Amino acid sequence: MSVVIKVVHSPEILDNPIANQFQKEIEKTLDSEVNIILLDFENVKFISSSGLMALLSILKSVQKSGRKLFIRSMSDPVRMLFELTGLDQVFEICLNENELTNPILIKSEAEFKSSLVAEFEREADAIAERVFGSRLQTSPIKTPAALAVSSD
Repeated sequence: MSVVIKVVHSPEILDNPIANQFQKEIEKTLDSEVNIILLDFENVKFISSSGLMALLSILKSVQKSGRKLFIRSMSDPVRMLFELTGLDQVFEICLNENELTNPILIKSEAEFKSSLVAEFEREADAIAERVFGSRLQTSPIKTPAALAVSSD
């Protein structure tokens, strides 16, 4: 699967009705083969509450379609607004387009689940080592399907 990134330059002022137009533009992009939408906030000077609501609606639409949304090039005042409202924890913010080539950011759902299982196993091993010391050697975690097939 190839990764198709669409860069969308945000307007300087993101308020009503500009925010609604911007939202419609993004939603039209969802009809294409784009996997990742990158909102370029380089020129954004002001975002009103209706602009923030439009951004949240955009994020919801993008996630519902199974795609990813990133924001880049925020000015300090816009970054501060995102931090104060907690939106910096909701949106994926990157410094530049090169970060989007990071495989962690563009994993498929199966790859994501697989990495979570591997991370869980590492953490379980570390906890077992702390609790039981070297007395216990952990073995790979068996899933219910593996337990049903296993004869031991």
